[in-house]
Amino acid sequence: YWGSPRSQFDLMVAFGAGARAFDWRPSLVNGVVMMHHGAITIKHKMADAITEVVTFANANPADEDLIVLAVTACAGGDQCLPEAIKILNAVNISVITDCTALAGY
Repeated sequence: YWGSPRSQFDLMVAFGAGARAFDWRPSLVNGVVMMHHGAITIKHKMADAITEVVTFANANPADEDLIVLAVTACAGGDQCLPEAIKILNAVNISVITDCTALAGY
C-alpha cells in the first residue's frame, strides 16, 4: 500500500474502518516532520495529520474511541523525536516516554 504510486494518506478512512491505535513513524525531512514507512516517506506533514486526529477525537469523545499513537522509528536524525513531541505538545496530546508511568491504569 505505502509503496503504491497511488497511495494516499487518509486518517479518516482508517478511523472509519475502526482503527484507533497507530504505529506512528515520524521522519524529519528538511526541517519538517513527515511520516515514513521504512524507506518510503509519506508526503503528509505530521502536524496536519495530528490536526486530523484531534478533529476526530473531539467529534468522537466516547471511551471506545480512545486513540493511541505509538511513536516509533523516528528517522532523520537526533532532532526527529523532539520535533515530533513538540507537535504533540502543541495540541495538548500527552506524551509518555516511560511506560512505568502507566502502572495502575
